Amino acid sequence: MTASALVAMAFSLGATGQAAPITIDTAYRSIAPGELVVVTIKIEGAPTNVRVDAFRRVIPAFKIDDGSWRALVGIDLDQRPGRYLVEAEAAVGSTVLRQSRALVVAPRKFPTRTLRVNPAFVNPSPTELTRIRADQAFLGEVYARPAATRLWSAPFVRPVPGDANSSFGTRSVFNGEPRSPHGGTDFLSPSGTPIKSPSAGRIVCARDLYFTGNTVIIDHGLGMFRCWRISRASM
Repeated sequence: MTASALVAMAFSLGATGQAAPITIDTAYRSIAPGELVVVTIKIEGAPTNVRVDAFRRVIPAFKIDDGSWRALVGIDLDQRPGRYLVEAEAAVGSTVLRQSRALVVAPRKFPTRTLRVNPAFVNPSPTELTRIRADQAFLGEVYARPAATRLWSAPFVRPVPGDANSSFGTRSVFNGEPRSPHGGTDFLSPSGTPIKSPSAGRIVCARDLYFTGNTVIIDHGLGMFRCWRISRASM
């Protein structure tokens, strides 16, 4: 997301010309399903706790170098268009400061990809379903326990030098049957290409999973995960 693509909006000054004790700025490429909104909270004083709520979720906030706090708010692929609130709450001593910012989610139409794959990945057998359920339980445990602190600091980098050959959010039709939207971006790279971690983190999964093959998941902290999947040739 380039600087020129960001749109920043801040609460206006109060009637007296003095800044409010807590303000919310937002920056984004667009406000639509599948996009990211960077929320920056500026607070007078030294808050002991900052809470951010958006889309009925608590979003982890972290302190940045200038003393402000920041939260990364992802908009789900299935989020309906409409007006929503980002709400921030900060405790400064015995005082609780609150502020909110409206986000108007616009409709978005995703492309559709139609693929022919091994039928076992569309309609698994009972035996394969047992493995799939075990994989789902394992992944649920992984995503339910993110690191409580931010593990990244440097800007995120691309995993491989090649261009992406698929788009996040693309609707998928496998063997003529609609399936879940594409939850990532594919990079077509030759065998043996080194894959970089986008930033610092901890590896919380390195195993073969039914649907995604050889899978590595990196926990960057505060609920941010990156998943690398090496697809099977048979797909």
